[in-house]
Amino acid sequence: CNIFNDGAFDDLKDPATRDSWFIRLEHGRPIRFGKDATKAVVQDIGGALTVEDDVAEDDPRLVVHDAHSEDPTYAFALSRLQSLDPRYAAMGVLRDVTRPTYDALMSAQLDNAGAGSLDEHALANLLRGNDSWRLD
Repeated sequence: CNIFNDGAFDDLKDPATRDSWFIRLEHGRPIRFGKDATKAVVQDIGGALTVEDDVAEDDPRLVVHDAHSEDPTYAFALSRLQSLDPRYAAMGVLRDVTRPTYDALMSAQLDNAGAGSLDEHALANLLRGNDSWRLD
């Protein structure tokens, strides 16, 4: 909260320092920032994201932002870059995926259940089948 942490975002607001900490995310582009784009987000062998200086364009560890990744782990890792340094601020669309709404899924399930033929003896067969039990 800015009220209790006066100056907490000064590094991001000051034109002299903001490029060193502001990480602009653009889908399909390598994640580079800093003065003259000298810093980059890279992925280590274990999959963790970190920030390094002077990363070559052809370095396979250089992360190309994929906002459409189905796996939410990537977007979460981007949001946690500030755990490396609290001044890092990843800004932009972290994740943009199309998924059906709850209502659409429920309607489809109800339509599917009503589409089959109704078996008048289904309940009786279920109760008298091998998976039923009774109290003696």
